[in-house]
Amino acid sequence: MFCSVLTWIGLYAGAVWLYENLRTPVLLLLQSLKQLVFRQKLSQRYGKWAVITGASDGIGKGYAHYLARQGMAIVLVARNEAKLNKVADEIKAKYGVETKVVVADFSKGREIYPHLQKALVPLDIGILVNNVGVSHDTPKYVDEVSQDALWDLINVNVAAATLLCNILAPPMKQRQRGLIVNVSSIASVSPSPCLTTYAASKAYMTYFSAAITCNVKMFCSVLTWIGLYAGAVWLYENLRTPVLLLLQSLKQLVFRQKLSRRYGKWAVITGASDGIGKGYAHYLARQGMAIVLVARNEAKLNKVADEIKAKYGVETKVVVADFSKGREIYPHLQKALVPLDIGILVNNVGVSHDTPKYVDEVSQDALWDLINVNVAAATLLCNILAPPMKQRQRGLIVNVSSIASVSPSPCLTTYAASKAYMTYFSVGLQKELSPFGVEVQTVRPSFVHTNMTDFLIKDMKNAQFKDYLVNVDSFMAYAGCTIGKVDLTSGHWSHGLQTAGLYLLPEFLRVFILGLVNKKIRDDFHVQRKKKDELPLTE
Repeated sequence: MFCSVLTWIGLYAGAVWLYENLRTPVLLLLQSLKQLVFRQKLSQRYGKWAVITGASDGIGKGYAHYLARQGMAIVLVARNEAKLNKVADEIKAKYGVETKVVVADFSKGREIYPHLQKALVPLDIGILVNNVGVSHDTPKYVDEVSQDALWDLINVNVAAATLLCNILAPPMKQRQRGLIVNVSSIASVSPSPCLTTYAASKAYMTYFSAAITCNVKMFCSVLTWIGLYAGAVWLYENLRTPVLLLLQSLKQLVFRQKLSRRYGKWAVITGASDGIGKGYAHYLARQGMAIVLVARNEAKLNKVADEIKAKYGVETKVVVADFSKGREIYPHLQKALVPLDIGILVNNVGVSHDTPKYVDEVSQDALWDLINVNVAAATLLCNILAPPMKQRQRGLIVNVSSIASVSPSPCLTTYAASKAYMTYFSVGLQKELSPFGVEVQTVRPSFVHTNMTDFLIKDMKNAQFKDYLVNVDSFMAYAGCTIGKVDLTSGHWSHGLQTAGLYLLPEFLRVFILGLVNKKIRDDFHVQRKKKDELPLTE
């Protein structure tokens, strides 16, 4: 009976592995055969122009030559005008196609996109190749990378593809044809210590791209071993947290130690004015830690600070910072935080859309907010605060990611991709800092009833969903217990079950199901909004 169960698990695991690894060559073969019969130029199938970013060298230049060879007109985008003109001249001379050169330094951030929009939108763009990317000159710890280099990586590896898809997807949808090629990396397969931010940025690209796409006895013996392996991996991934939690809890019953003695006097919590951030602030104050509250709303922060001082009698500090402003806020944060004996950093601040949306329905300002808040904030704060923690050889960084990092999620494409970045970044950082006595915990909660999840219960038929959301107090009762005990947690036991359930499904099914659910929420929201707009005005 046991072998039979393992055989079925092996059959399932083997089928998933075969699908995930053979679908590309099989599709390639079928499409190649189809195109032998129905010959069609790329320009006829998709549109006249191909846009290639990072086109002055390497893979980008390779794509430019290949697509020109197929008869497409080429738009070359990069920062070095001389190199671009040289490539354009080569292509014109060799293939006789039209070329355009657009000079754009993606590391400059949002300032370049009005120029790109003006240059690209009027063209009949059939193919967009998001190839531009940067890495460090050599593997480095996160705190060894300069802030300028971190911003370059975020603006180039994360923002460039996101914003260009936002700009060019609408005309492609309108023409009902087009192809977007997103060049990610094998680095997206796993978190990578000492290439932590690079691997995390490529995880973002892979999740973003996948979501935007949505879609005999001997034999039995082999399947049994596959089933045993697959079952063991699943059990390890899903049971290591509760087992470690139990063991560490027993250990701490014997060796009691305050968090402030173990890590340091102060705990810094971002996004601390509401929701999970406020919950962490109260929990850590209850454990006797002094609290630094960081968020953009000063009035709310002062209110939370007063509550904490009155209730727990600990020191508090308020630091006002709007993370959506980008790099300008970090000198102020560095000045305020580095002199303190910071033992715990909780990177909780985050934003999402008000409702599930297609990438091209999201405003560019909202996309920049998401990149600056969900990707840059944790990256830069770890860069700033890891060195003093390493020097003291103690400290804990809690990175609040999301269950959304388990799978690409259509209609929440950029949010899920940003949480994939956070998870990869956090796991890689944990491996970097552990030799220095600094701990890192990754928290991947499902839905908690906060301002960010209001879209699920507001202006929609499914307001009853509120009853199934975990409230902040309940979440913190469990998440707080995991602090200092495990390096990866869902926070709440029910969220752990949801994560384990999702991992039972292959990625293509997760993407398909999440796409259906998110699209339903999006469509319901638009129906309700339309009904509201059609209501007669009353005095």
